[in-house]
Amino acid sequence: MDRRKLIKNDIDHGLQAGITLIELVISTGLLMLILGVVLHGTLLMKQRTVSIQSKSELQHEAMAFFQYLEDEASCAEIIYPSGQGLYFSVDGSGFGYRWRNQTIVREKDGKGYVTVCYFVKGFSVQSEEQGVWINLTLGNQKEEREFRRFIGYQK
Repeated sequence: MDRRKLIKNDIDHGLQAGITLIELVISTGLLMLILGVVLHGTLLMKQRTVSIQSKSELQHEAMAFFQYLEDEASCAEIIYPSGQGLYFSVDGSGFGYRWRNQTIVREKDGKGYVTVCYFVKGFSVQSEEQGVWINLTLGNQKEEREFRRFIGYQK
């Protein structure tokens, strides 16, 4: 059989080997589109996870600080609120909480200090008749949140 007849016979019967250039371009384009959507979704999930972790970190920091403050206030004999701090007298010793360099520190008798809260953007104390309102603003590179807690005591 002649070679030309074989090639013509294959074309007539629709037998083809391989894909055309247009099919290759379309399939490559679809693949790129699918990869783009998947990668974008992954990036959004990563950003949301970081945001949730940041909020959670600030929430835990505030709750730990308020718990620490409430525990000490429950043992205090005398509480002295001021605009930028809170001072306690326990067993003849004076303890103070004040805002210092994006932290809140606890001092004992004005000597030395221990950091009890980090990421502080704002701290104020408002006196009420039966206690104090603590206003705390915490923030890191990604989030900033405000917290407010009432600590009651008897004068």
